[in-house]
Amino acid sequence: MPQRSEAYDLSLFEEKKPSLTPLKPNKKLEKATRHKRTAQSVLSSAAAVMVAVIAIAVFGSMLATRAQLVELNKQNLQKQAQLGDLTNEYQQLDALLASYTTAQSIADYAAANGMTKIDPSQITYITISSGDSVSLASLSGNHWYDGFGAGVSNFFGKLAALFG
Repeated sequence: MPQRSEAYDLSLFEEKKPSLTPLKPNKKLEKATRHKRTAQSVLSSAAAVMVAVIAIAVFGSMLATRAQLVELNKQNLQKQAQLGDLTNEYQQLDALLASYTTAQSIADYAAANGMTKIDPSQITYITISSGDSVSLASLSGNHWYDGFGAGVSNFFGKLAALFG
C-alpha cells in the first residue's frame, strides 16, 4: 500500500502499471502461423525419415560389402590351399620325371626292353658321287595324277638339293 505523507504526495513516484486493453487475436495471422508450423513439422519429419532411410541404406550396403569381402577371403584361402596342393604335386611329378630321364634309367629301360647300345660297326655312311638326287619308282598305271605327283616330288627334291 502506498505510503502517504502529509507534506508530500509520494504517490506520484510509484510505478504505474500501464493499462493495456487486450488485443483481439488476428485469426489470419494465427492460421498462417499454424500452417507454417504444420509445414515445418511435415518437412522435419520427412527429413528425419530421409536421414533414417539413407542411414539404413548405407548400413545395409556396408553389411553386403562386408559379406562379399568375407566370401572373397574364403575363396582366396581355398585357392591358396589348392595352389599349395598343386605346387606339391608339381614338385613330386618333376622329381619323378627327373628320375625317369637320367642316363642310367634310360639305359635300364632300354636293356629291359631288349635294346642294346650301338656298336661302331653298326654305323654305315652313305656317299653319293653325283650329288643329292631323288629317283621315283615308275608306276604301272598311266593316270594324269601320277605324272603330276612325280613332277611335284621332283620339284621338291631339286629344292632340297639346292638348299640342303
